[in-house]
Amino acid sequence: MDDFVYWKYSKDVVFSTKSAYAMLLRNPDYSAGLLNNALPLTGILQQHGIPVDTTCVLCLGNHESVEHLFRDCPLVREVWVTAPLIASLQVRRDITFSAWFVEIVLDLRRNKSWETLEWVSRSLAAEDFKSAIRSLGMASTALRHHVSSSCLLQGSSDSNVDICLVFDGAYTLHDHTAGAGWIFRSSDSDIVLGGGCRAFTSSSTFQSELQTCLWALKAADRRGFRRLLIYTDCSTLLTFLTNKRCQDISCLWLLQDIKVILTRFLFCEVRKVPRQWVAPAHWLASQARQRRMLLWSC
Repeated sequence: MDDFVYWKYSKDVVFSTKSAYAMLLRNPDYSAGLLNNALPLTGILQQHGIPVDTTCVLCLGNHESVEHLFRDCPLVREVWVTAPLIASLQVRRDITFSAWFVEIVLDLRRNKSWETLEWVSRSLAAEDFKSAIRSLGMASTALRHHVSSSCLLQGSSDSNVDICLVFDGAYTLHDHTAGAGWIFRSSDSDIVLGGGCRAFTSSSTFQSELQTCLWALKAADRRGFRRLLIYTDCSTLLTFLTNKRCQDISCLWLLQDIKVILTRFLFCEVRKVPRQWVAPAHWLASQARQRRMLLWSC
């Protein structure tokens, strides 16, 4: 007898999307993480003693919890009421998130709304949900309203720029090794005028970004630059530099040191840029994190 593939979760042993999501929702293991606060969200990780920045990665304005990420975030609210596939669902805030989620899943199964149920089921994975929110057109429009692409920290907007400072940090969770990398680039071309890197240890990705920013600013100060345009791929840094309070004491002290050294410059603007824009600085940071270069500057 020849071997054959069969799907044991349907009566006709043939795979279908409908039967797959019905199986997922019948299996409590898949929903337990969501309903029991066991997803790897930053707010939950911090409760277990892991030093992470708990700011929501979507709106950058609130603590990332299950309720906030899946229901109460301003970007997510817009999706719930405007996305054609799920706009008919009633978003209730008069009951707990767990009760509300179970309610809409049962209603969708009862009404055999399999396509909508498929989308909601995917939200059991937090990272998939974030990706889904970002991928929707109206969410990307909302992102442009909620996320600042730049912030002016010192001086006036009509000032000329001496140099473009590009920096990035690299961090490994399992051994807390970290590296800092930065380059000085001409403000009107891609010519690199110098840079540096440094190996160190850190307690979080955000702390490594802050430490790198501080060392890069000190290097710019030593070289006599007074008007800086700074490129970073860390949007959280912009949020905290604009007077948002940080709860991590190690990051708080670094933020204070950064704000002090910023007063030494006549002009300083920070811009959030795509990751590929900071690739040269990231390469230096990675070399330092891997201990191929411990300390270098030019």
